[in-house]
Amino acid sequence: MCVKKTASVSDKSVHYPGKKKKDESIHRFAALLRNPGRAGGMTNLLMVTRMSFAMFLVVILLLGVTLWSAASNNISIVDPEYDRITVAYLEDYNIKGTIFDRNGETVAKTVVENGNKYREYRYIESIAHLMGSTYGQRAVESYFYTDLIGYRRENINSGYGDNVHLTVDVEMQNAIYQLLGDIDTGGVIVTDAKTGEVLTMISLPTYDFTLPSADANALYQNGEFVNNCMASLTPGSVGKLITACILAENNFNPSIYDGGKAEFGENIAPVSNYEGNAYADLQMQGAIKESSNVWFSTAAWQFCNLGGSFSTGEFVRGMAKLGFNEVIITQLGEITQSHQISTSDPNELVQSSFGQGKMLVSPLYMNILTSAIVTDGTMHTPWFVSKTENRRGKLISQTVPQELPYVVSPNACTLVREGMLRAGRDEYGFIYNGLEGEVYAKTGTAEITGTRNNKFITCSFPASDPQYTFTVFDIDGPGMSYDLKPTAQAIINVITEYMTPAISED
Repeated sequence: MCVKKTASVSDKSVHYPGKKKKDESIHRFAALLRNPGRAGGMTNLLMVTRMSFAMFLVVILLLGVTLWSAASNNISIVDPEYDRITVAYLEDYNIKGTIFDRNGETVAKTVVENGNKYREYRYIESIAHLMGSTYGQRAVESYFYTDLIGYRRENINSGYGDNVHLTVDVEMQNAIYQLLGDIDTGGVIVTDAKTGEVLTMISLPTYDFTLPSADANALYQNGEFVNNCMASLTPGSVGKLITACILAENNFNPSIYDGGKAEFGENIAPVSNYEGNAYADLQMQGAIKESSNVWFSTAAWQFCNLGGSFSTGEFVRGMAKLGFNEVIITQLGEITQSHQISTSDPNELVQSSFGQGKMLVSPLYMNILTSAIVTDGTMHTPWFVSKTENRRGKLISQTVPQELPYVVSPNACTLVREGMLRAGRDEYGFIYNGLEGEVYAKTGTAEITGTRNNKFITCSFPASDPQYTFTVFDIDGPGMSYDLKPTAQAIINVITEYMTPAISED
C-alpha cells in the first residue's frame, strides 16, 4: 500500500521556533536558481543586489584578515605586497646578514659608511670558493642569498637579514691554504669523519670574488674558477677503494699472483703496474697497500666471470649501492659520481676497476666514501652551514647530520681499513700526533697525458678512533700522487693543531 507523504519542509519548521522565515528564504533562493526570472516572486534585480552585498562583505572580511596578517608579521601596509617584494628591494633596504665560522669568528659582514654599503671578507683568497659571488658560483653567498638579505616575513621591516653560521674553521682553512703553493689546480676538503660536517674546503685556482657580480660571474661561466672539490674527475688509484668495497661486500678476496702485468685475452687491453713493479701473491689488503693495478683488474675480471660467462651485473649493482650514477645534493649544490661499465664492454670494467677508464668522481665524494670505510660504513651528506639565526640570536634553522642511502658493508670496512692502514704506515709513513700507524691512507694517480696527471691522497685519522678525513688533490699537474705526501703530512699537522681541544692547566 502506498502512503502519500504530505508533510513539507515548511510543516517541519514549526518544531523549530524562529526559523520559519529563514527556511522560506532558502526555498525562494533555491527556486530562484531553478527559475531566476520568477522564483518566489523575487526579481533578478533583487538577487543581484543581495549577491553584491554578500560579495562586499567577503571583500571586507579578506581585507581585515590581510591587515591582521600584515601586522602580525611586521609588514607595513605601505610596503609592496610580500609576494611581490623583489630581492633588489631587500638588498637595498636591509643590511645583509653576517657569516660566522664554527668558532664564531666573522667571515663576512656588511659595512655601512657614509650611507654606502659594502661587503667585507676575511681571507679572501682562501675562502673564495666557499663564499663565492652572488651569481654563478656554487657557494654560501649565492645559496643562502635570500636568508642573508632577509627574505622572511618578519625581516621585511627589520632592516636586517639573517646570519649564517658555517661548519668551517676559517683560521684552519687559511693555514691549510698556505700549504698548497705547489698546486695550480686542485684543492683540499676536510670533514668530520663521523658526521660529514665540512671543516675546510679550498679550491684552486682562487679568484677575487669581491669583483662586481658581472665580472665574477663571467669568470665562473668561462670555467676558470669552478669549485674543483665538487667537480667530476678520473680518480686514479683512489678508485680502487670503490672496487675493493664491491668485492668485499660479496666476500670475494682471492689470492692473485702479481707478476707486474695482467692479460685478459683478445680485444682487452693488458694492464701493468706502475713502472712494471711485481708484488707476487696478494690479497685485497696487500693490493691496497701496494696499489696493484694487476690485482684489482684481475679480481674484477674473475668476479664478473664467476658464472662461467662474462657479466658485470653484480659489479654494477655494487656501484649503485655506493651511489654511482646518482646525484648527491648538498647545501652548495650537487655532486655526481658516474661510470660507463656495461656487459658489452669488458675493457671498461678492467680499466675502471683500478680507477682509470670512464669512471668519474668528485674529491668530495672520495672524502665521503673514505669516512664511511673507516667508521661504520655510513655515508653522510656533507654540510657546510650549521644554522641560521636572526640578528638577535633567535634560531631560524639548524642542520643535523643526514645519512645517505648508500653504505659500505661491514666486511668491506674491515678489509679496506686494513689495507689503508698498511698504506698509511708502511708506504707513506704518515704520523699523527707523533705516532706512526695512526693514519688510514690511499693515493691515486690518473693519467691524463704522458706527463700530466690527476693526483689524489685521501686520509683519515686517528686510526684508533677516526675523527677527521681529508682529501687533497692536484689536477692535470706533473709528477705522481706520492709527490703530495709532504703536503698531506703538513695538513695532518695543521688539523691536529686547530682541532685538538686546548688542555687546561688547572
